[in-house]
Amino acid sequence: RNLQIERVVNVIDDVKPELTTNLDIVEKDYCSKKEKVKLTYKANDNYDGDISNKIERIEKEDEILLRVFDTSGNESSKIVAIKYAKKPDPVFKLVGSSTTYVSLNGKYSEQGAGYYDGCGNKLNEKITTSGSVDTTKEGTYKITYAMSNGKKLTRNVVVYNPKTIGKCKIIYLTFDDGP
Repeated sequence: RNLQIERVVNVIDDVKPELTTNLDIVEKDYCSKKEKVKLTYKANDNYDGDISNKIERIEKEDEILLRVFDTSGNESSKIVAIKYAKKPDPVFKLVGSSTTYVSLNGKYSEQGAGYYDGCGNKLNEKITTSGSVDTTKEGTYKITYAMSNGKKLTRNVVVYNPKTIGKCKIIYLTFDDGP
């Protein structure tokens, strides 16, 4: 007699993949949002082996969610916090130079001033301009830019006569070395 026994064995993989990262907190530059140290991650599974290429990265404003599934449907996930560098202070600055030169009877073009967040993006802040420039008269004129918070900037506009530039008078001094 030939007896045969059949046994059905179901292998159940209920072990989650191991998900590892090099950082627990990612530090980012406030303006560029770039990571100061790159976040790296790996996933290893007891059955599938290295499944790092299956890691899904979901980035939100304040965290990065990493998750991975093995072929048996087991999931591992990890949340990595995001910490931003200190927010830079806003900057009120002149557009162009603080001193501008215009030739007599020339044309003066107002360059203005701007209020920018610390990342260089212009903020919609009302800036009032006062002062005027008379290009028909030589002299130094002041243009003032003011914000509602009391901050002020000044630009000097120098109106000059180009005909007088470069004309120098020469004085000769002699010393006698006699007795």
